[in-house]
Amino acid sequence: VFLDESLQWWRLTVTDAANPDGYIEIGVIRGESFYEFDRNFNEAFGIPMADPSEGENIPGRQTYKRSRKRYRRAEIEVVFMDDTQRRKFEAIFEKIGNEKPCVPALDPTNNPSELSMYCYLLTPLALTHVMTDQFAVRLAFGEVTE
Repeated sequence: VFLDESLQWWRLTVTDAANPDGYIEIGVIRGESFYEFDRNFNEAFGIPMADPSEGENIPGRQTYKRSRKRYRRAEIEVVFMDDTQRRKFEAIFEKIGNEKPCVPALDPTNNPSELSMYCYLLTPLALTHVMTDQFAVRLAFGEVTE
């Protein structure tokens, strides 16, 4: 859940009276600063599903496959960003690179829970100069499921 308040301290209470297990499992809770783009990414973002299962299909034979969890990818493009936003992208990439997790929110207003994902940046930061003082970038993120 995305909250509109900035407070120094938060208390999180999780209750589930109907839970038959007697305990609650929570994956990840993070409370950190975030960056909201001045010029957001294109509305035509992609969310393809990836299947990293391993094995080879051989026609006419039963094949062995090592099944792996499927995961979502987020593919976004930001165009016509100014120098300030370009510098912010560079600072974010310098901080997380491709080895630290992040949580992109693809639609934080209408569907924050379903269209946010805990993931890693899969692509390098390859900025493209598109016109005077304007840049563009395409990024892909891979959701963490294991």
